[in-house]
Amino acid sequence: MPHLSTYEPEIMSKMPENDPVMGIEDEGKLDFTDVDIRIPMFVYVSREKRPGYDHEKKAGAMNALVRASAILSNGPFILNLDCDHYINYNMALREGMCFMMDRGGDRVCYIQFPQRFEGIDPSDRYANHNTVFFDGNMRALDGLQGPVYVGTGCMFRRYALYGFSPPRAFEYSGFVGQNKKPAATLSPSDSLQAVRAQDSDIENSVLNEDHPDLSLPKKFDEGKLDFTDVDIRIPMFVYVSREKRPGYDHEKKAGAMNALVRASAILSNGPFILNLDCDHYINYNMALREGMCFMMDRGGDRVCYIQFPQRFEGIDPSDRYANHNTVFFDGNMRALDGLQGPVYVGTGCMFRRYALYGFSPPRAFEYSGFVGQNKKPAATLSPSDSLQAVHAQDSDIENSVLNEDHPDLSLPKKFGSSNLFVDSIAVAEYQGRPLADHVSVKNGRPPGALLEPRPPLDAPTVAEAIAVISCWYEENTEWGERIGWIYGSVTEDVVTGYRMHNRGWRSIYCITKRDAFRGTAPINLTDRLGQVLRWATGSVEIFFSKNNAFLATSRLKFLQRIAYLNVGIYPFTSIFLVLYLFLPAMCMFTGQFIVPNIDATFLTYLLLMTISLCLISLLEVKWSGIALEEWWRNEQFWAIGGSSAHLAAVIQGLLKVIAGIEISFTLTSKSAAEDEDDIYADLYVVKWTSLFIMPLTICITNIVAVIMGTARTLFSVIPQWNKLVGGAFFSFWVLAHMYPFMKGLMGRKGKVTTIIYVWVGLLSITVSLLWIIISPPDDPAKF
Repeated sequence: MPHLSTYEPEIMSKMPENDPVMGIEDEGKLDFTDVDIRIPMFVYVSREKRPGYDHEKKAGAMNALVRASAILSNGPFILNLDCDHYINYNMALREGMCFMMDRGGDRVCYIQFPQRFEGIDPSDRYANHNTVFFDGNMRALDGLQGPVYVGTGCMFRRYALYGFSPPRAFEYSGFVGQNKKPAATLSPSDSLQAVRAQDSDIENSVLNEDHPDLSLPKKFDEGKLDFTDVDIRIPMFVYVSREKRPGYDHEKKAGAMNALVRASAILSNGPFILNLDCDHYINYNMALREGMCFMMDRGGDRVCYIQFPQRFEGIDPSDRYANHNTVFFDGNMRALDGLQGPVYVGTGCMFRRYALYGFSPPRAFEYSGFVGQNKKPAATLSPSDSLQAVHAQDSDIENSVLNEDHPDLSLPKKFGSSNLFVDSIAVAEYQGRPLADHVSVKNGRPPGALLEPRPPLDAPTVAEAIAVISCWYEENTEWGERIGWIYGSVTEDVVTGYRMHNRGWRSIYCITKRDAFRGTAPINLTDRLGQVLRWATGSVEIFFSKNNAFLATSRLKFLQRIAYLNVGIYPFTSIFLVLYLFLPAMCMFTGQFIVPNIDATFLTYLLLMTISLCLISLLEVKWSGIALEEWWRNEQFWAIGGSSAHLAAVIQGLLKVIAGIEISFTLTSKSAAEDEDDIYADLYVVKWTSLFIMPLTICITNIVAVIMGTARTLFSVIPQWNKLVGGAFFSFWVLAHMYPFMKGLMGRKGKVTTIIYVWVGLLSITVSLLWIIISPPDDPAKF
């Protein structure tokens, strides 16, 4: 079936009579009196197909689309375009409608536009442009009764498509039709009256023709559909662009998400919100349904969000820089799902709107004891009491139940000056409740409670939606502090999820059989390290902020607290990792092994530790279904990122905390290569960054150390091969982890950029001279 589309303005019964409301009176009201503020409706229609029914190809699809659009919007004119056509001139529809709306236009059934094509060879070998037909024959027919319909590029009058005759027509008689006289026709009102009454008397009293095309259509409905228990509300598609002015901090992605939350609350107020980055798309049409099942089932009233795993396209087959991040998404996140839920990772997440507003769950638990072994129900307010306290701005209700001093457990109250937004909170909370289809369901709602259609948008509503995304709206409110996405960190996603867990909510990790969403990731080494630097810097900010898990409430499980502590602490492990990566080289330089003497005791300890670590890794790999190659890629990039981006993040974070130096980041670049034929061309682009210095120093130091250690052993009087083999093994182990980094510096086919040669030479000379100064040779004359 070809893809077909219609463009039809949504018809409203009447324009609103009251004035629009902008939220603040002194800003001045907008006058929408003479402006059509109706939002066009965009609906994708896929008709039902069953075996045994003839679907009539394109004609059947068009008829289905005509019927569906009549119910949804009922525009008087219909534009028909094939799927391989697009609108090239935005005034074409207006010019076509002029023919139908001008005098005599009541007789025009359709406006046919000429077909124009792209991608035709310059010589037009096979006459694909068909100019003789479109510029000759069709123009000639336009002087008669009009051109023929050619299947696309045509705007129809809906009334004519229904099979009615025009209100005025002529009859032609004679050998060549030279005799012309007005035909006996019914007016549109009489025709519609006859159709509604299914009465042939009106028709026969005027029409005396026996031709079937001149009779009235009557069988429009072979059986009416019953929509009594069906939710017929149409999804709303609105593009929101928030206001930005100099002097206002727009808070990057977190500010954009909060503006979108407020605008959507005014326009549609859906109880659930799906968050996707611009480089992601929906890959599985049932993903939202599966996610909503967790929230609508028993116990779902405690679920704040559903996190889906991130899956990426365009990654090189070897996944050189661990872009798939399978260890995290298929291992760590699954493990967290057994605690209080996975962390929020910034995209591929479906939120409960009520939880985003900073409210606590209707039911929660408190954990006490050294490892949180004591569990008891927490004192919480019901949603109705919470909303009552917010509306009344009254702390008595809150204080009568809650006795916690932690700020995350207090009620949010400063939502802004929009009363329409505050009124929408109760509606969103009620719509998001689980279905009370079983006695065990708590805080539920009865089935069928959401069947009432959404009222149409009017001018005050649209004006209010504009007001809540203005720059000044968040002033003197709690937006970004405890409501919505939290400000103050470049990793606002982790902080936002942490705040929800801290109030007692739980989250769910939903892995669908087919990938729910797919996106792109940077395969270039510089872009990948820049992305990791931003994440690590955000973790350092979390560690030095009030969002540190050490300061969490008693509603956060002990192991969940440990997981969030790891989020803030892991960048600091880079300090020890760098020392570890330099240690084998130091052993080779000094000629001393890690331990003074390699004996059976040391080898036993080393063997036991190695076997234990391998068994733990194999257990994790087997449980999560991760391939060994993916695990090894993760280990390699852990060493690369830890010695570069994580270390830089610690330094930048300390500078921000101690000296107040702010850190600015740019959006992660996804493509920079010029070779459009190779989809992995960006993998070989070398863009120098200061993040390369430390891992490059580690590689050169270990290589120089192996060379010097080998030379010392070969030319020594009594060669100590055991120390050389032990030290060289660990140096090569370090270089094996750094192999993707070194390969990335080589570019395509070993074409190393000049800057790499310069840094290799400088670092090699520097390392050698430093070691000569630190540990000079015993006999300078021989040296």
